[in-house]
Amino acid sequence: MIVLLAVEFALSAVFLWCAVRRPKLIAGIIALMAIVAGYAYSLFTHSGSAVAGRSMMQAAIYAPASPSGYKLESVPIPSHTERTLLIKVEAAALNPSNYKMLPAQIPFLRHLRSWVIGYDVAGTVISKGSHSDCDVQVGDRVWGMAVSGSIAEYALMSCYESIGMARIPSRLSFEEAAGLPVAALTGLAAYERNLLQRGDQLLVIGASGGCGMFGVSMGVHAFGANVTGLCSTKNVALVESFGAHQVVDYREPVEMERLSAGGPQFDVIYDTVTSDAPEDPNYEPDMRPLLKPGGRYIAIGPSPDPLDKIRAVLDVPAQFFFGLRLQRPGYDWFLLQPTKDRVRKLSKYFDDGLLKSVLIDSTFSIDSEAAMVQAMDRMMSRRAVGKIIVKIKAASV
Repeated sequence: MIVLLAVEFALSAVFLWCAVRRPKLIAGIIALMAIVAGYAYSLFTHSGSAVAGRSMMQAAIYAPASPSGYKLESVPIPSHTERTLLIKVEAAALNPSNYKMLPAQIPFLRHLRSWVIGYDVAGTVISKGSHSDCDVQVGDRVWGMAVSGSIAEYALMSCYESIGMARIPSRLSFEEAAGLPVAALTGLAAYERNLLQRGDQLLVIGASGGCGMFGVSMGVHAFGANVTGLCSTKNVALVESFGAHQVVDYREPVEMERLSAGGPQFDVIYDTVTSDAPEDPNYEPDMRPLLKPGGRYIAIGPSPDPLDKIRAVLDVPAQFFFGLRLQRPGYDWFLLQPTKDRVRKLSKYFDDGLLKSVLIDSTFSIDSEAAMVQAMDRMMSRRAVGKIIVKIKAASV
């Protein structure tokens, strides 16, 4: 045992040294780990389950070689293990990562399977594993993250603590529930990780978007913060309706100058806009000076600095094993952990009336490649107000 611990410690030390001195090497190791994980997932995930006499289903998949990058295809219906359950998909939702991070473009990994698009999902349980963690029943309405892709007739959901699911709150439709997983869980994780407290001054950048709307409403109603929202002119009234105490129109120079002139005034800044994508602005240089001493700048997308990505990946094991934070001081870009505890906590927010609804930007019925392209184009426009919901058209039996 001592020898094993010594080896683990030595490997961890080498890994951390490489993170600082050889970041490109670490990026290669992370890519290799992703490939290995993909192969392992392929080996231990079964497919070909029969549902209503069928073994195949319609699904929207990534197709990098096609003109659009997406297509509809008949793929095997996934079957569950003892720790997963199969749902009939009623609605799914899109996120920017659905076009920014494509497993179908990763060498080797892309050959393993047809990669179904999406992970945000809501549906009805039609079959479940025998493990005690699968504590929902056949016929229950559930929401969470699909482990087999979500824009399909059927999807797998996990019963593991690390990728939780929960019953849909009675006040929400399938479409609204499908809009919860990534956007709402990211906000909840961000505020929990950074210890947002009642009475804190919170700035939400991109307050009318999918993550922004939950950032505002959850910050106000669940955490008791004093929230300032940053959005465009046409969405000011909408962000006020989420509960924001103040709204700043970023298109108005006078309002932005007044915000900047206030100096350090926020305990937490939640940036839902900035990323390393060239089409996205970088708000951090202008907004970071508005933090109070000891304030925290939370980003849901990676900054243009490539080292931030490496720090975020390594931050998880470094905290777990060594209690170390590897990210920049006062900065937090993290990898979402959609745990069962967080999923259930969000459901309880709705059941208790702290959160009341999910704003839907648009709904697409995916019955052709063109419809999938339209849905993705709406997401890529970065002009969506609320969540983009998709439904797959069932194949003829």
